[in-house]
Amino acid sequence: MESRALRSFYGRKMFYVKATQSASSIGKFFAFLMAIFGIRVGNLWFTLIDHFIYVGASEEELPTQIEIPLKNILVKDIMKTDFVTVSISMSLEDLIRFMFEKKYTRYPILEGNSLKCVVLFINFEYIPYPEHSVYLFLDTMIKNIISFLSN
Repeated sequence: MESRALRSFYGRKMFYVKATQSASSIGKFFAFLMAIFGIRVGNLWFTLIDHFIYVGASEEELPTQIEIPLKNILVKDIMKTDFVTVSISMSLEDLIRFMFEKKYTRYPILEGNSLKCVVLFINFEYIPYPEHSVYLFLDTMIKNIISFLSN
């Protein structure tokens, strides 16, 4: 029986997360039995199929465990609104010093009221230390920004 069908059967009697966990556990158990059977009989196809069943049962359970607790949380409830911004003319060396002082690893760069770019600490780890004072952080910034506007 497929885990989704088993979950819908269990869903009549228990909560959705518990039903998913139970159906996933049963799927994993049958996958384990199939692996043992495949080894005992000497048929490697059973052990190969068992792997896909086990992974499928595991992948069915994880999104449910994440989705249900986050169901009623809105992005605006967890997003940061008091950003620290940096000057667009700052050298890379100054920016790194600033990042260690403020304890953030990413900074938005605003031009007026619009987002120009985002600079991340990881973007300039490939630049050797002696060259930090030569580069502007504009050379390392992320320019393709995907943003979600709220009402």
